[in-house]
Amino acid sequence: MNLLRIGCIIIFIIGSIGITTNVQKKLIQLNGKEVKVAITQKPYKTGFGKRKTSDFKFDYQGKTYTKRVEYKYRDTLINQPYIILKTNDDNSVFVYRKEEIDSELTASALLMIISLICFFKAKKTRGQ
Repeated sequence: MNLLRIGCIIIFIIGSIGITTNVQKKLIQLNGKEVKVAITQKPYKTGFGKRKTSDFKFDYQGKTYTKRVEYKYRDTLINQPYIILKTNDDNSVFVYRKEEIDSELTASALLMIISLICFFKAKKTRGQ
């Protein structure tokens, strides 16, 4: 098996992990329970632009969690002591109520499709 095909398999695995994670987040966003969490560590202002991010920490049911700050929630997280998130039954994953999940799901699916195309092209090229 050549290196190109091995690379395609690795990329396919990464894409499938992305799909699994994002489907779980999407299900939580659609069917999860809303919870009000106390922000224990505020995000820091990271300068200009939407791409600059930080994390914030919050407590829920006696445990501390860390979540990446989405740009549109940054000012809310800095100025308020609480935020409402959605979570699953075992409180292992937290998402914003309107978190941007569809684009990540699409990107993971495209990654998988491109890796499959590349894999079979590499097989045909090698067979000729």
